[in-house]
Amino acid sequence: MVYVYGGSFNPPTLAHKRIVDTLLKEDPQAKVIVIPVGNDYKKSGLIDVKHRLHMLDVMFSNEPNVTISDLETKRPYQGTLKTLDELSTHYDKLCYVIGSDQLPEFETWINYKTLLEKYPFVIMMRHDMQKEDAERYVKDFTHHFTYISFSEPMSSSDIRLKKQGYKKYLDKAVLDYIEKQHLYKE
Repeated sequence: MVYVYGGSFNPPTLAHKRIVDTLLKEDPQAKVIVIPVGNDYKKSGLIDVKHRLHMLDVMFSNEPNVTISDLETKRPYQGTLKTLDELSTHYDKLCYVIGSDQLPEFETWINYKTLLEKYPFVIMMRHDMQKEDAERYVKDFTHHFTYISFSEPMSSSDIRLKKQGYKKYLDKAVLDYIEKQHLYKE
């Protein structure tokens, strides 16, 4: 299985790392491709992708089954379906990984119905959502979901806001890079 894990990774946190670790624990022979969105993705406060790629590289440098991809940095953002279709020309058995917190807005994704029909998903279930709640968002669409319980107390946005204790949710090499590069300053 090849798990594709996309996101802004702004910054990449230990929660992101634990998601990858969880996937590899579930399937030790799997490969994980981590893909940050490019600079043209419309998200407030998104730092340059060269920094996000570097932070991902240092965070996963000792993970032989993890590849950091710059695919979405080489072209305008065209959605997850386009990315998976491109990857499917090089890899078999792709599965897309998202957090359950993304399900409420899933209908806003580009070509989401085709995406759901064409590719299986792993849904990392956060503590604030039950499987039944998750299914409610996609009940009218063909989909193939696998649910994995997963809970982390802090998000990337909490780290950008520098909420108390935020440093403990960052890999040391990532934190060092953030401080050295003076990223996420107000």
